[in-house]
Amino acid sequence: MKKFLYYAFLMAAITAMAACGDNSEVDDEQEDAAPSLVVLPKKLTFDATAGERALSVAANVNWSATYSAEWLSISPSSGTGNGTVTVTVAKNPDENANRNGTITFSAEGVEESIITIVQNKYGTALTVSPETGTFSAAGGTLPVEVASNGDAWEIDIPADAPWLSYGDKTANEVTFTIAANEGEARTATATIKLTNYPTTAQEIIISQAGKEAFYTLTGPSTSTVFDLGAIDDITFVWDATNTPGETKLMVSTTATGFSAPLQSVIIPDGITTAKLDATVFDIKLFTAGVATGATTTLYWTLEPVDASITLTKQTPVRTLKLKRPTVKTVTKKGDMLDVVFNPDTTATDVSDNHLPISYLSGTVPRSTTVAYNRTYQRYEAFFNPATYASTGADVFYYNYSANTAVMDNIANGHSTECLIKLDRDYAADPLSGETKFFSTMGSGGTGFLIRNQSAGNWLSFLSHDGGYKFADAPTKPDGVSYYHLVGVYDKANAKVILYVNGTKVAETAAPGNYVHPGAASRYFCIGGDAGSATAAEGRFIGSILIARMFNEPLTASEVTTLWNEAKP
Repeated sequence: MKKFLYYAFLMAAITAMAACGDNSEVDDEQEDAAPSLVVLPKKLTFDATAGERALSVAANVNWSATYSAEWLSISPSSGTGNGTVTVTVAKNPDENANRNGTITFSAEGVEESIITIVQNKYGTALTVSPETGTFSAAGGTLPVEVASNGDAWEIDIPADAPWLSYGDKTANEVTFTIAANEGEARTATATIKLTNYPTTAQEIIISQAGKEAFYTLTGPSTSTVFDLGAIDDITFVWDATNTPGETKLMVSTTATGFSAPLQSVIIPDGITTAKLDATVFDIKLFTAGVATGATTTLYWTLEPVDASITLTKQTPVRTLKLKRPTVKTVTKKGDMLDVVFNPDTTATDVSDNHLPISYLSGTVPRSTTVAYNRTYQRYEAFFNPATYASTGADVFYYNYSANTAVMDNIANGHSTECLIKLDRDYAADPLSGETKFFSTMGSGGTGFLIRNQSAGNWLSFLSHDGGYKFADAPTKPDGVSYYHLVGVYDKANAKVILYVNGTKVAETAAPGNYVHPGAASRYFCIGGDAGSATAAEGRFIGSILIARMFNEPLTASEVTTLWNEAKP
């Protein structure tokens, strides 16, 4: 291979110099150039028989050559500019040792160029160069120089290496061809031996890398911040080179945490893109303690599911910037209870009381789900029992039967706020029984409901002062609209008031003292009514975004503020 590179270099040099003028004289441009003399190759190896080889001279000066041994001769021994020098050697009669000589090229103003001449001893001499070759999976060719004592030589290639072959064999050279590799790394040893002296042999070890297998990650962009509250999913894109089988896409909170990733999915063979649900990311980040509205950086990479696939390049790790959905801020939190729904289908009281909100489980997995509502910029709990007004579980609740402070606050006057959508058009599809969604009722109590069909299926708020006092809105849920409700029990003024979307729509007198529900129903139920410790009543199909209670009767202006903060 080196020999070919030398000749290529020389031909380029000779061509460039020839363009400057005739080799027989140095023109003005050459005289101005720095003196240059290059002779290649730097070493010639002859077998024991007489023979000749060529040296190539690239020069822009007058030069001369001398040789160190009488068995050497050169022609010509001097010249100007570029040229070719023939080196002739006599037969080496020595059967015990190789012999060495030199040819020295000189020119004024340049460093001498010394060429090494080696002639093998007479006998069973054999040398090859190079003795090894290393190739990529793409394959290639390997020219090998062969020098002997003039005897014929031949080549053996192992039968189990059909990917290795040769051609272009001359008296002093052979070219091996290495085929492209579609499998694992491989090695073969070719043997060159004298035909008449087969024990005189030289090995050439040829190694080839296996077919390259690697991933190139192309998307998503490392500079984009993905707002999980504004998108449905995130698209991942990559190139898979020679990686057969399934691929595992992994996302981690650290650049080295892929042994226990935050999220991982298996991608079928041949697929080089995947969409991961933004909601799932939101759940994972919530679980990891990332606050709403906060931006965090995650990391992702790929690996083959089949552990026997060895990647020839390490898969890079790319960053993924995510922002958790932003939740609206409010000027007045519920000071008795303020429930927010979490993306992992839990709920939290964010009032200063931090009351423990439980989930009454009836199905596994839960029939209640939670997702971010982009319009209202809040997390929305979806309740999905088998039927409306059914009895069962899958609701959120807080049992206040042992919390006398809460009981006293309710009895002395309170307000309840809710933002709800019911997936039923009560005008077109009336319901005979009551539907309840945020209440604590049972022979007493307070809360919201949809009245039964005989009472008009109206939106309503009630409180109990020895009897239920309803404040009915002349509104039937239409199955598509969201309703902001505020119910007020004003003990001091002995009345129950209902506001819908910031407007007062009903007021009812409630002159008696407040009556708590029975002990088994003393819990706030979100998604139904407090029926018992094991089942809720009057459940509905729909969603809730706000569930708050206040320790006091709210004024009309305070209700207006709540509506302005709740509406889109």
